[in-house]
Amino acid sequence: MDAIEIQCSNLECRVAETGKCVEGLSFDKCPHILRDGTAQGAAIAEKVEPIAQIRANIQLPKAERLELADASAILRSARSSMVAIVGPTLSGKTSLIASLCNLFQQGPVDDLQFARSRTLFAFEQACHHARAASRRNSPQTEHTHRGSGVGFYHLALVHNSSPIQLLLSDRPGEDYREVADDPNNASSFVEIRRADSILILVNGELLLDLTARHNVRQDTLMILQGLKDGDVLSGSQRLAVVLTKLDVIRTALTADHDRAQRDFDGIVNLVRARFGETFKEILPFKIAASPATEILPYAFGSNELLKFWVEPQAATDPKLLQNIHPARAMGRFGIADDGSHS
Repeated sequence: MDAIEIQCSNLECRVAETGKCVEGLSFDKCPHILRDGTAQGAAIAEKVEPIAQIRANIQLPKAERLELADASAILRSARSSMVAIVGPTLSGKTSLIASLCNLFQQGPVDDLQFARSRTLFAFEQACHHARAASRRNSPQTEHTHRGSGVGFYHLALVHNSSPIQLLLSDRPGEDYREVADDPNNASSFVEIRRADSILILVNGELLLDLTARHNVRQDTLMILQGLKDGDVLSGSQRLAVVLTKLDVIRTALTADHDRAQRDFDGIVNLVRARFGETFKEILPFKIAASPATEILPYAFGSNELLKFWVEPQAATDPKLLQNIHPARAMGRFGIADDGSHS
């Protein structure tokens, strides 16, 4: 019998010379083999083409940041916690989010175990510029671009043998800064309205700057006041006042270090004095999500925030929400009759 030449559409495959598939597949399972005009070639193609067609129709999830509808579906599906991360541009929102992804790649975090994520690609995008693969001279984190709107990162975790869905909101810092000037801008901040926990980030590096430190305090207070005046705070939410870039403060001169620490303590005290009745609880945290030095380990303090987010929340009384009808459709989150979120 004459030898039959088998050709492949994969340019790296030399099946015609070696008689073997470069991917190690049998000829009847390889989707790249071409017809050769023979009866045997036609028989192979008859089996292969349906497989290739099936593969062409398979679409994997994009795993990018979730839109509002997908986030809402997760909130309804199981025990969940919505975390709104608030702060001006370059305050460290994306660095914090990226640090969580890298933490779980090293194993469980205290009593929290990673189960899955619907936004792995988005996490990888957030982490990329801090990795060697980016070929940067120093680790960096790309901030959320203005105009991108709100998106959500997803983590499915196991906490003390109990599953919990964690959603982290991501919105450009410029949006939050604008709400300080006009509280009406907060009307579309559905992530704040629905949040179980809210983080307000305080840029530690700017606290070391004598010309910027007072602006940091004012930005923090004005953003919170804008959210309150915008009527998106429920009174049952917990607030974390988070000092970021702690490593930079730790490496500063003693006088600068002590002044920055005092400034942060003063901001926490002012927030408690002005908004103590607005939030269920106000706690301070200090983190170094992506340290620029080796004085602190990577993602320092992020584990404490994780524990803060997953702590059991008191159930909301459905009667409190029966007569609430927000004007905007995006704000119409509530509690269904069976006690689940809807």
